[in-house]
Amino acid sequence: MTKMTKSTKTKSKSKKKSNEFNRLFASKKVRQLVLPLIGIVLVLGAFLLVKVMLSSDNTGSNANDPKAQQAYKEELKSKVDTSNGQPQSGRDPSSQQQTGLSDAASKPSGTGTRTDTPAFGVTGSNDTHNTSSDVYGDPSKTGVNSAGCYIDYGVQGQECLPTHAATNGTMTCADVRNHGFPDGIKVTGTDRLKLDTNGDKIACNAGD
Repeated sequence: MTKMTKSTKTKSKSKKKSNEFNRLFASKKVRQLVLPLIGIVLVLGAFLLVKVMLSSDNTGSNANDPKAQQAYKEELKSKVDTSNGQPQSGRDPSSQQQTGLSDAASKPSGTGTRTDTPAFGVTGSNDTHNTSSDVYGDPSKTGVNSAGCYIDYGVQGQECLPTHAATNGTMTCADVRNHGFPDGIKVTGTDRLKLDTNGDKIACNAGD
């Protein structure tokens, strides 16, 4: 007797399994259970497919349908307006409480609330509003007024030799002449900057 090849054995096993399945499906009880289930699955699949197709058709048609667009606008409008076009109760911005800028500024809240208690380790006044004296100091000592002008040079209120005119931290006659006083500037007080070298009360004129 010849030996069976590997392919022959495989075919034999497949045929055996197929026969077993056919005998099982041929059973009346199995057919009564399986066939209705298959039918239900097919019906549900068809129903879902039709629903998807209809929804896509409606979306596309509504996008280009003026009547559908108008109906949608009317629906939105009905949510905020009455039938006579007046705002519905609670939908009118003019009837709602408004907050002005001054009112909001007078009621700070959160971490921005200012208190009289300084942070831990901070000394001195907690007033953060600086004045000109905080920046320039006492004019009688510094020689600079609140506008940043030297008080001993020029007519106060009319002429100003600004502190920022100094190019290298020290005011020179070149700085004075380049800032609007080509013929010098009158010394009205003490010559703190030592610009009036000849003492004629005109700082940075031809003699200086």
